[in-house]
Amino acid sequence: MFDRAETRKIVDQIEDTLQPLSAQLGLHIETGNARYSSTNITLKINISTINAKGQPTTKEVTDFQHNAASYGLSPDDLYKQFDYFGNRYEIIGCKPRSYKFPLIVKKVSNGKHYKFSAYQIRTGLKKEQG
Repeated sequence: MFDRAETRKIVDQIEDTLQPLSAQLGLHIETGNARYSSTNITLKINISTINAKGQPTTKEVTDFQHNAASYGLSPDDLYKQFDYFGNRYEIIGCKPRSYKFPLIVKKVSNGKHYKFSAYQIRTGLKKEQG
């Protein structure tokens, strides 16, 4: 019987198993959302190539590079860091289907991902420049 705690334990073990495989293949492998019922678990696994800078080329990265201009940003803004309300964030991608908050950032202090609006990111980047 699967519950939240058991599912978390299983996903953690799968992530530990995927790390050496990721290094062996030279790919970035990470788990996504897990859903469970009492009898089964469905787990999303994302596999990406690694770019010349050693960063994964995820769908969100590719979407950012293709859509940055439509948000008033440059493809070069990917992986730039900025401060927003006293916290440091790094731009890591884009989900164009998310209308209000299409841009994905990572909080530098804890690695958690958040969705931001283009305005929030442009504001943060402007403060960095001047």
